[in-house]
Amino acid sequence: MPEYQFRLMAHDAPTPLFEAVDAVDDEEARSLAEIRFLLSQGVARVAIVRSGVQIVRVGQEGATILSAAGAPGPSCDAIATGRGGMRKA
Repeated sequence: MPEYQFRLMAHDAPTPLFEAVDAVDDEEARSLAEIRFLLSQGVARVAIVRSGVQIVRVGQEGATILSAAGAPGPSCDAIATGRGGMRKA
């Protein structure tokens, strides 16, 4: 079972809080991060980190999958609806 970290950024805190999370895969980790975000007051966003690399960011704008370089890729909603094609740089 892969180990993930949630990086919680509060509205009023300059540094993130880290939480260790066990999840079966990236999809389960994203679902847990969305729940954590929705149930937490004062949290601006939750980033999911696997093996030291941020892979997904969850916030008020929804979930954003990050590319290997850490740049935003298509949103999870866009992928689910088939609009998540690769963008030209």
